[in-house]
Amino acid sequence: MDSSHRIVSDVSPSVATQELRPPWDIDSDELYENAPCGFLTTLPDGTIVQANQTLLAWTGYERSQLIGRRRLRDLLSPGSQIYHETHYAPLLSVQGEIHEVALDVVCADGRRLPVLVNSQLDRNDSGQPRVIRTLVFNATERRSYEQELLHARRMAEESERRVRALQHMVADLAAAPTEAEVAEVAVRTPEPVFGASTSSIYLIDTDHDRMAAVASTDPSTGNWTDMPRSSPRAVARVAAHGDLRVVTSLTDAQQHFPDLADTMFRSGRNTVVLLPLTTGPADEQGVAETLGVLAFDFSAERHLSDNELRVLRLLGQQIGQALDRARLYDEARRREERIAFLAETTRVLDEEHLLLPRIRRLVDRLVPEITDWAAVRLQVNHTTLEETAGGPAPDTEALTERIAEVVAGGGTAFPVDGDVLDCVVLPLTVRGRVLGTLALRRADPGWSHSTERIFLADLADRVGLALENARLYEKERQIAHMLERRLLASDLAQEDMEIVGEWFMDS
Repeated sequence: MDSSHRIVSDVSPSVATQELRPPWDIDSDELYENAPCGFLTTLPDGTIVQANQTLLAWTGYERSQLIGRRRLRDLLSPGSQIYHETHYAPLLSVQGEIHEVALDVVCADGRRLPVLVNSQLDRNDSGQPRVIRTLVFNATERRSYEQELLHARRMAEESERRVRALQHMVADLAAAPTEAEVAEVAVRTPEPVFGASTSSIYLIDTDHDRMAAVASTDPSTGNWTDMPRSSPRAVARVAAHGDLRVVTSLTDAQQHFPDLADTMFRSGRNTVVLLPLTTGPADEQGVAETLGVLAFDFSAERHLSDNELRVLRLLGQQIGQALDRARLYDEARRREERIAFLAETTRVLDEEHLLLPRIRRLVDRLVPEITDWAAVRLQVNHTTLEETAGGPAPDTEALTERIAEVVAGGGTAFPVDGDVLDCVVLPLTVRGRVLGTLALRRADPGWSHSTERIFLADLADRVGLALENARLYEKERQIAHMLERRLLASDLAQEDMEIVGEWFMDS
């Protein structure tokens, strides 16, 4: 045995116990009053009969306010009172003790103190409840940590849900071939991803220099209408600058977008997000093109985190790229349909050789597949031929003036904004000579689109050639008939002379 063990063994138990005592006398009352936890003694009905100074200091109550005047449940918040009646009291009565029950104590100044409670029910010799002794622990930091954990869990769940919604959106965008289908997918995205109330999408129509309202989850909640690209409205301004704007309050809207403030006030919205839909991230040269704006709102004020803002910008790029692809697809499909229509029209017209029936076949082909109303007017041998189909027809006087201008100038006349004559007039030209005109009118013009203009020019060339061929065919046919009649008349005259000669000789 070494020396250290000998030293310990030489010390008697009484000496060791004496050395472990603090150099001052312990006052049990002071230990009770100033313990690092709250002590509470209540009667079986919950009436407080004893409370230590620690608990009084935490809650801000005076001793006289609690002893004999309050029950434990009177100190609890409404939610904790319900839990006390439904869980705490029944379990304590059955088990005789209960541990680590989380409650909220309402302090004297109204603030809430999170606590953990351990209680023990003492009974008398006959087994009847006599007194309840309770230890109260300050759980402020613990509650804060739990709330942080819950917040982190909610954020993780929210992020997972958002990722799933975005993945679903990307799949839907990939499967949406047309611009209209892409717009429908885009307008349904903000609700599952960000919890938005309503959404609307506006697309830039370069042919008409406007912002077209394409789709909305609830058109009645806002000023959901088309607008010029130069409009002072918030959507047009965001499209012009290509910057994400989050209007966090009605006051913010009044300062920057007065028209939006009025809409927010009428619809009861407090936060609006205006997301530009771009073909990609804007670089230093600003190459990214803005194709539209996705607008969505929230009933309550909503402050988006930096992560949500990054997701928003990526969302705008994803939708913008899908729109760009869909527009290319729409243009290619429209071009294929127009080429097929021209080929079939040429074949159908070639089946009819006469001019007027060929004109009738033409207008019947154009209405309603290409247009709502069509009119062909030709000048043949000082005679005007005209054939129409569909309706409603444009103003006759304005149309006559426009046709005269086209015949004189030889160029196509397209309608412009504010034009009384909302139809396009095409010259039918063959070898530099204007044979007549083809006028077309439909509810949704769209004639200014480059693909449509190419189609109309090709249509006019084919129609002009087809009608000129029919005119020449009829001319040649008339000449042939005239020559045939002359030859027939000459043959008949010669035959008559031979018959008369034979009669004289017989005589």
